[in-house]
Amino acid sequence: MDDKKVVELWTLNCFMGVIVPMETGVVFTNQAGGMGCYHPKAEGLFIPLNAVTEHPEDPLIDHWSGWVQDVSTGLIQQFLENFFLEGMFSAPKEMPAGEWGEAWVPVVVENSHHHYIELLKSFIGKTVIITYPNSD
Repeated sequence: MDDKKVVELWTLNCFMGVIVPMETGVVFTNQAGGMGCYHPKAEGLFIPLNAVTEHPEDPLIDHWSGWVQDVSTGLIQQFLENFFLEGMFSAPKEMPAGEWGEAWVPVVVENSHHHYIELLKSFIGKTVIITYPNSD
């Protein structure tokens, strides 16, 4: 990733979006993991979801503490329901390799009737990363 362009998403005021992992030459990073202030990176395509959730506050903030090594699919499903994103995304059946936590959550794109699916229809069935402002 050394020769790729890096975009620091934490410089945005308020956002929510998905990173679709793929080779693009652009790496996205965000401050994540709550007070742990980790800076995970993923090369790919960033698709903003501000029309879905304008000012995200993580309703599961008490469940995240740094990197959660044993994130359950049930916790992710609850996260999606609380953000009104269920149906559009689902929890992965098996957690992908990596470290996950607040502001860096793996989900699967679902085929839904949500108007936003037009932006994501090419990625139905693919695991993407939901990212948003870190709580610290």
